[in-house]
Amino acid sequence: MFKTTRGLVLREVRYKEADRILTVLTEDIGKMTVKARGALRKGSKIAAATQFLVFSELTMLERNGFWTVSEGSTIEEFKGLRGDITALSLASYFAEHEYMTRVAFQRLCGLTSSTASRRLHQLVEAGKLRDIGTRHQSLYVPAR
Repeated sequence: MFKTTRGLVLREVRYKEADRILTVLTEDIGKMTVKARGALRKGSKIAAATQFLVFSELTMLERNGFWTVSEGSTIEEFKGLRGDITALSLASYFAEHEYMTRVAFQRLCGLTSSTASRRLHQLVEAGKLRDIGTRHQSLYVPAR
């Protein structure tokens, strides 16, 4: 059975010599795992559409309960996100978690406690994060 849907690639793992295993957040199915056969080969037609944090339209084939990407086209690549290591780290983290603490940010970026606090404050001031926590425990979520 073929299915065409739009989704965001949340996770990409290399598999065998030229394949990728993807975690994709789709509009209609939700979070799902799919295989992208040959995505790492030179000249692959699905290579761009199956990269990490790319929003794509994917046509998939289901066989024996497993989904395989047969076609893909890129809708949005989020190039600005890929150029900013902090933004990329945050996007990667929030793809798997609902909120972030200062300690988690500190570990994620390899910062000292004071530097992590200062950088989080800057991200809140810039409108990239929101603090939804209490006075004693800050919890950060992406700004809408």
